[in-house]
Amino acid sequence: MIALIGAAVYFFVFPNQFDPLGSKFAVESGVTTLPEYLKLLATMIPMAVLINPIMGLIQCFGEEFAWRGYLFPKLCNTFSVPMAALMSSIIWGLWHAPIIAMGYNYGTERPVLGVFAMVLFCLVIGTIQSYLFLKTKSVWVPVVFHAALNGMDLWAPSTLLMSQPTNPFLGPDLIGILGGIGFLFTAIICFIKLCNMPNKTSMQK
Repeated sequence: MIALIGAAVYFFVFPNQFDPLGSKFAVESGVTTLPEYLKLLATMIPMAVLINPIMGLIQCFGEEFAWRGYLFPKLCNTFSVPMAALMSSIIWGLWHAPIIAMGYNYGTERPVLGVFAMVLFCLVIGTIQSYLFLKTKSVWVPVVFHAALNGMDLWAPSTLLMSQPTNPFLGPDLIGILGGIGFLFTAIICFIKLCNMPNKTSMQK
């Protein structure tokens, strides 16, 4: 639901781009009426929510074990919890720089801006994941969260709800400023909670 908040905001700002029946999803599915579209969506979304995260668990475990399971606790032993969350998230974002510069997610026209946008995205998502890790004391919760997030790429809002080319820096997908606004507010709440958590000594083994 948080992911859909950003898409709703995007289409509120750009209502002329809302075209579900002209979307890639509708065209590839051969759907031509709104009732057919909604029926297919109602079937597809629950399956995607259940299956997509499972498919990405192994891949996401590697990342989350490294960033949240190892780096974040190590940084907490030197810095405050909120600072460690920010630092580990920024490092995580920079780790994506090579593939982003090659055009993944944001295209090849603005590689530097794409890297910057990815760092901001990872800062937002990493803050949420750091909170989940500390709250549950388990790396598996961030793993499932990460896998669910990656699973949304298969049927992103731009694929489901619009026929025009999308601007990845704006939305409606999560990597855009408007598309990710729901997660931005969630990250702010998580960061406030991180600020109220015990200091770095609680992370020491």
